[in-house]
Amino acid sequence: SGIYYLIMKPSLIEKIIHKALRFAKKKNVISQEKAEHAIGKIDEEIDKLSGNINGYLHGNKLYIALSIIFTVLFLFVLFYFSVLLIKDLNPEASGMKIFISQLIITALMYLAPTPGATGVAESAFTLMFISL
Repeated sequence: SGIYYLIMKPSLIEKIIHKALRFAKKKNVISQEKAEHAIGKIDEEIDKLSGNINGYLHGNKLYIALSIIFTVLFLFVLFYFSVLLIKDLNPEASGMKIFISQLIITALMYLAPTPGATGVAESAFTLMFISL
């Protein structure tokens, strides 16, 4: 998967991006200077991200476990807040349906190509919960 290659073989991802940028340069989509600048920046960021992920995964196992536990706890509380609000307005609403809808909305926010994904989150929340 892409995450494995990002962690273990960042040079492979860099090569793919280099080829894409060279193709864009060849088709006169971007200039030589912009392509070179982008390649340098992308390489730097991929290397930093890969190094940070490797550092995290090879760190103290207690801290890794605690970070996962606290992240899951945070997300549970975050998603359960909507369950409480909607169940207060509509006691017949399914708590599990609300919780799963929140998971879907969160996934959409991470993939939304908008700054901050606020509009996507509000629209998705409205569309998913309008029936409840």
